[in-house]
Amino acid sequence: MGRQNLELDFFGGEPLMAWETVKATVDYARSVEKQHGKNFRFTVTTNGMLLDDEKIEYINREMSNCVLSLDGRKEVNDNARPTPNGKGCYDIIVPKYKKLVAGRVNEGRTDYYVRGTFTKYNLDFVEDVLHIASLGFDQLSVEPVSAPADAPHAITEDDLPKIYEQYDKLYEIMAESVEKTGKKPFNFFHYMIDLDQGPCAVKRLRGCGCGNEYVAVTPDGDIYPCHQFVGIDEWKMGNIYTGDVDPKIADYFAKTHIYSKKGCSDCWARFYCSGGCNANGFIYEGDVRTPFKLQCAMMRKRVECGIALAVKVKEANAAAEET
Repeated sequence: MGRQNLELDFFGGEPLMAWETVKATVDYARSVEKQHGKNFRFTVTTNGMLLDDEKIEYINREMSNCVLSLDGRKEVNDNARPTPNGKGCYDIIVPKYKKLVAGRVNEGRTDYYVRGTFTKYNLDFVEDVLHIASLGFDQLSVEPVSAPADAPHAITEDDLPKIYEQYDKLYEIMAESVEKTGKKPFNFFHYMIDLDQGPCAVKRLRGCGCGNEYVAVTPDGDIYPCHQFVGIDEWKMGNIYTGDVDPKIADYFAKTHIYSKKGCSDCWARFYCSGGCNANGFIYEGDVRTPFKLQCAMMRKRVECGIALAVKVKEANAAAEET
């Protein structure tokens, strides 16, 4: 293929359990990229349990970005992420995350995210956002869980008023900081909206580009449009070891965009969400081209708050230039 810039994300499961494979893959790619006219960018997502000094040094040297899983307050995180002995992992992973992030920040880098998930058990998730920020992390994201409606931790439509209230609360906290200091107190992923430029037209139409710009490969070499389709036989695209790839699936996703999805063409937020998650549409609505309604509702609220915050920042910048 003619693409020069390639990205590989080590994602799990837990990729640090296959640490030698991670290193061997990076080393091999680095050894051949110039020969083939490629530029490789590596990222890693980890739950932190197996981090040590050697891995931290390697990640900070070789990984262009890293995502660190932490669900928020100690009790929230430990309820969702117990260790085999039944205790939580918060006290184990937070010091490791601080050390890893300090290594990046000392080099002037902000290319990391501390990522949490909120569920029905912590609908007051702004407290988790603020807790993560209080630990010294200023690049963060707390995402709503996707789960079957009958799962005890699942978010349902009845939870939306509380969730909207939380997004508004987070906006007010961040907007107040902008008004007082001229800048946001931290970067919250869903409120990062560029009013001037933003993604290219294709990205706005198709979103993540699953099945084309992006695929997932399992340890057995099976290829899927993204990690959320893994294990669903009808979406298996091929296998890297056999070299067989079904072009029909890639073509299907290439033609899947906001004008082929039900309801997207009439939604004011369509160029910001780009039609939402294809896998969630299939899993929860039974059709890739039918957006997950619950996800849509939360996305519109986040975009609304993100736009409002971006306006606040612009106003603060303009006022600073006048003084």
